[in-house]
Amino acid sequence: MLLRVHSRPQIILLHAIACPLAAAFILISSACLIVPVRLPIQTKDISGNVQNLDFTFLKAGSTTRDAVTKNLAPIDTHSNEAGFFWGRWESSKWAVGGFAGLGYGAVAGGGRVWGARNIFVGIDQNGIVSNWIVVDDKNLFHQLNVLDSPETSPAEAMPTVREVERPASSEINAIHTAYLAFSRELLECGEVKISRGNIQKITTTAEGAVHPSPDHVWIIVHLLRRTSGKKAIKSLTMGVDPPTLLLLRHYINQGKSAATTVSKIPHLATSFKKHQLRQDQVRSWGSLTDFVAHKGEPQTSWAARGTNLC
Repeated sequence: MLLRVHSRPQIILLHAIACPLAAAFILISSACLIVPVRLPIQTKDISGNVQNLDFTFLKAGSTTRDAVTKNLAPIDTHSNEAGFFWGRWESSKWAVGGFAGLGYGAVAGGGRVWGARNIFVGIDQNGIVSNWIVVDDKNLFHQLNVLDSPETSPAEAMPTVREVERPASSEINAIHTAYLAFSRELLECGEVKISRGNIQKITTTAEGAVHPSPDHVWIIVHLLRRTSGKKAIKSLTMGVDPPTLLLLRHYINQGKSAATTVSKIPHLATSFKKHQLRQDQVRSWGSLTDFVAHKGEPQTSWAARGTNLC
């Protein structure tokens, strides 16, 4: 009887091949494979009710704003913007399914994968539809930047308070109601107080829930610096309704515009002081000729350049 002796490299190679095959066999024979399954499209309106949405009535140049509001009432976010209508719903065409091995067929488990959708209908000055587009939440802010102009929007009366959703833990599925207070200088949410000038930007974030709520957009408020206090934070995660999201965008952008204006004031004041000093110097010498002579520069060189001290 002959025994075949394998070298060490051959043994290592055999283990490398055998282990994955054994793991795959065990997975197939005793557990479930999680695979995506294509299903008929299902949509739910902003209140979570099943809807069959139809956008075929939208005609650029003829459909009125009243018709848009009437036909798309189930997904109306009530943002009440003059230049556009914002509709929002949730849609699903995939499910995560589990299948057992060795011919046992499909098994229970998994569920539909839902995602939020938005439709923006542009309205011209005559109240007529100009265009429309459907986007997911990943492209939501980009489309708002195209349609919405926070800098030119009317300022909201301050202070004001809006109801928001906050994650009760690291899982966004566990949420609780909180209140977001806007004032001229501070943004407050519970014990968190954020200086208006400390807000860097806001971004959308995946809700991480089986059913994302179309009536709320989950966002992250990013800060330039950590807040003070026992629970210092560098960002704030919350779910806001569409009107509150627009208010927050306006609040941040108008705050930045005001800060930019204020930062220019010292420069303008310095320029004014220099200008005033030069005028005072001219007056103290009695004439422009005396002033130029005092500076040691011939008057003709000033005249040739057409210099105007004012």
